[in-house]
Amino acid sequence: IDICYKEVEIKECTKPSEPTDVEEVTTVVLTKDEDGNTAVNDDETLSHGKNLNGVVYRSVIKFDTSTIESTDNVEKTLEESFIHLDYLGTEESPSGDVEDKITRTVNVYKITETWESPDDITWDFIEENHDETPIATVVIEETRLGGTKVTIDISDTVRSWVEEDEPNNGVVLIDDNEDEESLLPLYADDDTAVPDEYPPVLQVCEKKV
Repeated sequence: IDICYKEVEIKECTKPSEPTDVEEVTTVVLTKDEDGNTAVNDDETLSHGKNLNGVVYRSVIKFDTSTIESTDNVEKTLEESFIHLDYLGTEESPSGDVEDKITRTVNVYKITETWESPDDITWDFIEENHDETPIATVVIEETRLGGTKVTIDISDTVRSWVEEDEPNNGVVLIDDNEDEESLLPLYADDDTAVPDEYPPVLQVCEKKV
């Protein structure tokens, strides 16, 4: 499990690795309110945790890793793979003070069942079909003003998708404490909150041998 803390150097491909950005991605945001009503959105911000109205958010991210060439018969190795996101801050503050410090932990789980489109995704589907053990954990310590770069190391998972023909069903990001009212929005660009325009990016690091 890889943990990224605020102020830690952002992980990225190191020389002589050659980075490739996988930008073909499907994102889905799931919500569940205090009455148990659920909804699915593919045009929401990638939010996690509970907002001040008691609605819990989770997000699903699925990259098209079919564009990554297997290294079985070529002169290169698949080194590391990182999902890049930004935490831009949130107005969700019980005290109303944007300088409030927050510490949020988000766990990343592999989805274990095949799905083809956002129409296949429901809250119950994800609840029943993700690994019990996270493949990565991200800890964000920030004010509500945001400004933190976030990387998620999923190197072993990407290798299993590409090299071992394990089905790529994507990942789900779940806040570690969904009872606490503190919404954590993660975006991929600091100019917008619309994932359709600025989706998460998967950076794959390959090295020639």
